[in-house]
Amino acid sequence: MIKYIEGILYENDGKENITVNVNGIFFDVRCTKNLILSLPPLGQSILVPTFLFIKEDNSALFGFKDAAERDFFNILITVQGVGPKSALNILSGADLAALHQAILMENAKLLSAIPGIGKKSAERLILELKDKVKDIVPAAAEQDVPKEEYDAAVSGLMNLGCTPNEASELVNFIIKREGGKKLNAEQLIVESLKHRGR
Repeated sequence: MIKYIEGILYENDGKENITVNVNGIFFDVRCTKNLILSLPPLGQSILVPTFLFIKEDNSALFGFKDAAERDFFNILITVQGVGPKSALNILSGADLAALHQAILMENAKLLSAIPGIGKKSAERLILELKDKVKDIVPAAAEQDVPKEEYDAAVSGLMNLGCTPNEASELVNFIIKREGGKKLNAEQLIVESLKHRGR
């Protein structure tokens, strides 16, 4: 398995494909949206967590923003009917923390709001993954808010009608706006709803 690839970012289509120059060898990598959005300009050095998928008639190298996203990908492809392309689309359709929370909450309705996940797929994901994802800890926003407060805030917003992606984006926005304040889940939810209502 190729766990990481390090080299110069040579091409980036801005959607899901990049080319990495590793000492004169050019690797095509299919990426999640989160990785694409976090990449530096062309010509810069990058280190990307990867997964090499090999089939009899095909092989592909997939890239992720961080190791947690790669771990989640590896779990997703164990689900019946979810291949690498589908798993990549699922990870690109929602923040990892929101996806993680939706599965743990066994909320098929919220999961099915993620592009690429229908009602039956959502139910299958919950059934097969609810125990497996407990050991994966998605990174919360880059600040001092404890993970349990972050997760509780995302979960609370989802219960109030936010989609998984919207909930995590709102919480991340408030955390960044407040500049390192140690907010609890209730405060994060209140401020998120205020911002959403503007």
